[in-house]
Amino acid sequence: MLPDLLISNQRPRSRADLHRSTFLSRTAMHPTYTDLRASAPKAPTTIARNDPIDRADSFAPFRQDLAVDDPNLGVGWCLLPAGEGVSYDVPQHELLVVLDGEISIEGKESGGSLRAGSSLVVPKGASFRWSVADQAKLVFMRYLAEDAHEGADLIFVDPDLPLSPSGSPAAELLLSETPSCRNNTLYATPTRHWSAGVWDSTPYHRAPMVYAHYELMHILEGSVRITDDRGRATTFGQDSIFLVPKGAKCSWLSEEHVRKVWGILRIPS
Repeated sequence: MLPDLLISNQRPRSRADLHRSTFLSRTAMHPTYTDLRASAPKAPTTIARNDPIDRADSFAPFRQDLAVDDPNLGVGWCLLPAGEGVSYDVPQHELLVVLDGEISIEGKESGGSLRAGSSLVVPKGASFRWSVADQAKLVFMRYLAEDAHEGADLIFVDPDLPLSPSGSPAAELLLSETPSCRNNTLYATPTRHWSAGVWDSTPYHRAPMVYAHYELMHILEGSVRITDDRGRATTFGQDSIFLVPKGAKCSWLSEEHVRKVWGILRIPS
């Protein structure tokens, strides 16, 4: 049974505090890709206060959102102060990646410490408690629609878990030999519109394509150069994390083995 915890180092909130936005504005999303490490806020724009009323999402006071176009999708950062909290029956499916610091999280049957570079899937309907000794900065991708799987619990992502052969990029887009790709989908919603997992591939070069989905990528090994249709190009190496939104047109060039954690929202038209 999860204990009834609040943020231990915060003063009680006034009624005015309960209705005040934690952050002053949302961060603009680039139309083709956004580097979520380079764009990460350095500190909260106001003092974060725990909200004892919102027990479903104890991260809520500490979130800063990227301005994405889909109302059921949230992408951004959690800037967690020292303290602890509990979320009961969370209202979203969520992928969390730790950028800096360390956070301890305990679910119904699983728990552990997440350091920089670690990731976690929190299914809708799960409950967990967390604690931070100093500060921690997380990237999140959350999907607010769809029902929960019964009995859902936390999924700690093992970056070295076994992968199985998966599909390769379409032949008409390839500018190199066909790569060998592998994948392991760790979690998917009942409709499979939102999912998360681990993928790897041998090197390949793909011509620009229009993304029919939103994809968050955290590079675990190797590097990839993303170039959009405006000529803007960025090389993302190990520990980079970025978002490519639906409708973006980008090419892919990897000259070494690449392994990544991914989160995808793909809703059929």
